Amino acid sequence: MRTKLGWVTQELAATRADLISDPGVGAKEQSEMFVEWVTHVREELRDGHDIASDLDGAFPEGCA
Repeated sequence: MRTKLGWVTQELAATRADLISDPGVGAKEQSEMFVEWVTHVREELRDGHDIASDLDGAFPEGCA
């Protein structure tokens, strides 16, 4: 669980930095995808196991 939360924290920082440095094309989509990923990780943590998703692999942690 700590590993997943660590990856969420790292990816949040990276996503925020990208949005700040270049809030142009793709920023909204990137932000929406990150919100979907965080929601997915929250569901995995709540259920206590991996849940297959199209989001797997979208971020380094891979939701594994």
